[in-house]
Amino acid sequence: MRAVWYCRQGPAREVLEYGETDPPTPGSGDVLVRVNASGVNPSDVKQRAGAPGRVQPYPRIIPHSDGAGIIVGVGPGVADERVGQRVLLYRAQQERAFGTAAQFVALPQEFAVEMPAGLSFVEAATVGVPGVTAAHAVGGYGDIAGRNVLITGAGGAVGSYAVALAALAGANVFALVRAPSRRERVRAIGACHILADSGAEAATELARATGGRGIDLSIDVDFSALGGFLVAVAASEGTIVTYGSARNEAQVPIRDVRQKGLAIHGFNVYRLSPARNAAALERVTRLLTQTEFRPAIGCVLPLERCPEAHEAVEAGSHGKVVLELKD
Repeated sequence: MRAVWYCRQGPAREVLEYGETDPPTPGSGDVLVRVNASGVNPSDVKQRAGAPGRVQPYPRIIPHSDGAGIIVGVGPGVADERVGQRVLLYRAQQERAFGTAAQFVALPQEFAVEMPAGLSFVEAATVGVPGVTAAHAVGGYGDIAGRNVLITGAGGAVGSYAVALAALAGANVFALVRAPSRRERVRAIGACHILADSGAEAATELARATGGRGIDLSIDVDFSALGGFLVAVAASEGTIVTYGSARNEAQVPIRDVRQKGLAIHGFNVYRLSPARNAAALERVTRLLTQTEFRPAIGCVLPLERCPEAHEAVEAGSHGKVVLELKD
């Protein structure tokens, strides 16, 4: 099969190799999927680059956790009826050496989910990690109908899913979007109020827009940079959910956290329990089947241009980067 792999961490054009390799064999509980599209996530890029705290756990790695394709084989313990299903893939490369940047991938059957009707393979390849992250952050910490929800990084892949999911759940959605080119889409998918930055004026703006109440739930992409701001704009007994942080340390005013009675939750989408995964996927499926929301696609490239795809993610592509595999 055709595939892309790396044997050492480093810059994309220096370490990513394209060629032929043996296809995988599905083990117990696994499905074998013919991959039609492979989504590229920041976590995939950071792992390949050797970002701080990310070592190379296998001698050779075929990257990427997300994708979409058709089940063509099953391992022991998996029903034969799954063969032929069109599926979206996520967490494919988690604790395994082989991800979706290949014509075939074998992975546990629970991470190969039947595609929502109406999605293309390219669109389905963007759902996994971003969609599940957003859906858990939005729906995993209580009912938000009628509540004030702030989403940082709302122009990104996770952020845009979170905006649409929060709007679908009946929240008043406030969005922090620094790039002017992304604000129109964020408003169109459900944000009622757009912030351009996280300074003192933005905090005053939020207080005015919420009638002095503040934000009941913040969903945050970079707690090391925004933790103090999120505490400042939080409502009494509010909740902050963070799924990312550029640095390992964050400065937050603990006295204000205590006085407001805030709850701060962090999570790693790759460590969610099966029950939480299933609940998040149900929310994403509802969004994709009951609304007109579709993920923004930044660029679609062939498999052999994987280094370029990684560079596009590193450059902050406006929309998801996807590799399309064709015969």
